[in-house]
Amino acid sequence: MRNDIIPFGIEKLREITGILKRHFNEHNTQPSSILKKFVDEVDVHHRSTKGITHNRAVVLIVDVNSFYFTNRLIMEEQIEEFLNSLVHSLDTQSSLNFLEAAERLRTILIPLKRRRFLDAELLFCNKEALDSIKSLRNEYEKGLRDDYERRYLSLKQIINILNEDSVCFDYKIDYVHKFKQINNSASVGRYHEKHYFSWVNKQKMAFEEYVRVHRPEAHIVNRMKLDLDANLKRAEDEHNYIMQHMNEIDVRIISFPRAKLYPKITISTQKHTNSRHLKNSVENLLWFEPRHARSDKDVDIFIRSAKNPYGDVFYIEK
Repeated sequence: MRNDIIPFGIEKLREITGILKRHFNEHNTQPSSILKKFVDEVDVHHRSTKGITHNRAVVLIVDVNSFYFTNRLIMEEQIEEFLNSLVHSLDTQSSLNFLEAAERLRTILIPLKRRRFLDAELLFCNKEALDSIKSLRNEYEKGLRDDYERRYLSLKQIINILNEDSVCFDYKIDYVHKFKQINNSASVGRYHEKHYFSWVNKQKMAFEEYVRVHRPEAHIVNRMKLDLDANLKRAEDEHNYIMQHMNEIDVRIISFPRAKLYPKITISTQKHTNSRHLKNSVENLLWFEPRHARSDKDVDIFIRSAKNPYGDVFYIEK
């Protein structure tokens, strides 16, 4: 694991995360958890003004590239320059091997047929394409040296293979609400502090950003500052109460109020039928070869595999 620092000032990092956030919002897309964490840390001043560690740089290069690749977005010049500067700062063969393997993988994925379900992309491949991907993965992963590289330099950062052992002949998409709940007392105690200070910093940042962008008159700024201070004081009192009475109250960290619909795929193969969530931060790959069927089942399978250029017109290349 490398912790060398690649120098970047906080203002430059804010410029980059500002562009990323704009693209997240404009295109209603969700970044990977690692990319979101990076953006959030810059927002709330947790990111060191000294720069980015070597290991974080490797992961960011892949996650930013994957975000633009998966969502078919054009990368702005500032983002390209940022990534290039990170790449040029890398000096380990494992990091460079990963970037090369990621580029080779994208070359295989580009021609594949795909469908979009909410924020998730589902790609369809035949056995030939799957074998090429598995061969590339196996060749690349032989060179990974430790647990850190096997976790953060894995091609799973780019692609989620849903069924590599048995071909899918039918699938179904459902939509489910997904949220997180932490109710274990030890975990709540650990994460509660983090959530509180993160919330406080975000309130302050939102206020500063509004004033900087909109430049309201002084009396409006003063009124907003009074409201902010009152909200922060109320939150501080609540935080102190929770900390003092942690063993007497039922405290949970729940993202349910922000729960979103996520696509879930049920895959039918000769071996089994199982369900998986489609990830919105990577490409989801399905080895799919539909069986021949009759009547409405045949129509259903045809539509799932066909291109729909307009209206009720569907076609498949022969």
